[in-house]
Amino acid sequence: MKKYIIILILTTLGLYSCGQSNNTSSDVKELVNTIVLDENLIKTEEFSPESYIHTEADYRDSTGKGIIIQNSYPRGGGLIHIANELQYGHAVFWSRVINKTDEPLELTLNFPADSFSIIPSPTIHFKLLVPPDTMTLDKVSTFSFGLDGVQSFVKSNFYQPSQLKRTIPPNEDAMFYVILLSHLSTADTGIGRTGLFLKEQNLYYKLSVNPTISKLLPCGQLTIKN
Repeated sequence: MKKYIIILILTTLGLYSCGQSNNTSSDVKELVNTIVLDENLIKTEEFSPESYIHTEADYRDSTGKGIIIQNSYPRGGGLIHIANELQYGHAVFWSRVINKTDEPLELTLNFPADSFSIIPSPTIHFKLLVPPDTMTLDKVSTFSFGLDGVQSFVKSNFYQPSQLKRTIPPNEDAMFYVILLSHLSTADTGIGRTGLFLKEQNLYYKLSVNPTISKLLPCGQLTIKN
């Protein structure tokens, strides 16, 4: 059975000023005790236009061991006709998982085939797809972050679950795309921010309608590769 990565979250953004104690083990091979999603550790201030990063969360100990997860702002857009009168607006996002541990990590993502809702409405629902293409930093300033063939990929995979598996060697990273589909255009629904985060021992994908309405979807695992 794969062992879950366990990461003690420390950041330099006021952790000690909040009165929390440092429980880091002297043995850096024991990376951590738990994975937690702590909203206070997620930086949401404005970044430079070159970065296109919306959030960055550190899940590391005081030696820098652990992982970093970065999530982008949306790019692209437009309606995609699925069948008959069914059409979806879309936006493209990317996430980057940086492995600062001494172990190779296995990233597994699974998005369901079914659509879902965030706010009570019979006419507004969403769906997530993860294409197999690899995102790279040189594409951040391009349309849809350089993701080609969005419409054909969505039409071919709309009714299927969406999966991704990547191995991340030590001191390397993995970047991937996520396509957000909405039954109305993203401008009409208000969805504009998404991101991958850790909570306890699992990966979650967060979608926010506004600062007070959001949804966390369980979407996979990050494990030590045996």
